[in-house]
Amino acid sequence: MWFTREERIGIFVIGLSMLVGAYLLNERDRKALGNLNSCFVNGVDNSSNLSEKGKLINIDEKLDINTASCEELVQIPGIGPKTASNIIERRKIKKFKSLEELTEIRGIGEKKLSGLKKYLKVENHEVR
Repeated sequence: MWFTREERIGIFVIGLSMLVGAYLLNERDRKALGNLNSCFVNGVDNSSNLSEKGKLINIDEKLDINTASCEELVQIPGIGPKTASNIIERRKIKKFKSLEELTEIRGIGEKKLSGLKKYLKVENHEVR
């Protein structure tokens, strides 16, 4: 025998701890990505309307960032699934009052905001 009984038990406990830790990390990441899964445009053939980056380029009217779905937001050039998810999470906490508030979203700075303004709008939605 190479290892004593106590050493084998120690190796077993360390291995079991590593497996449990890996499982818990995987579950945490799976839950964090849950919101992103709904952001991907699946099951719809938009290939005739796609630009070279895979985004829809025929957007007839501006989208309201307080009501647009994740699927609609990812169609905007410059907004990916993660950014769309961040926008939706932010508006659950507090509705947007102006487009400039988009700079509070990670990944959206002044330069990107100027490009997004032609696709987005903010409408006043009064709570009754």
